[in-house]
Amino acid sequence: MLNVILALILGTLIGLILGLLVGIVGTMLGLRALNILKRKELQKKKMDEENKLAKDINFLYSKFKDVG
Repeated sequence: MLNVILALILGTLIGLILGLLVGIVGTMLGLRALNILKRKELQKKKMDEENKLAKDINFLYSKFKDVG
């Protein structure tokens, strides 16, 4: 009977430790994925802004070219 209780306690502890490790790894991967998505979003926003500036410069250049 004592062996059954010890096995139950040991199994529970091993399960808790494995669950904790899997939870930590899952959290780290989730945060990494969020960080990557945030970086991609910021990079896209920066590229859109650069494209807009380039279009504005080209537009102004064409207007001055027409005048001159």
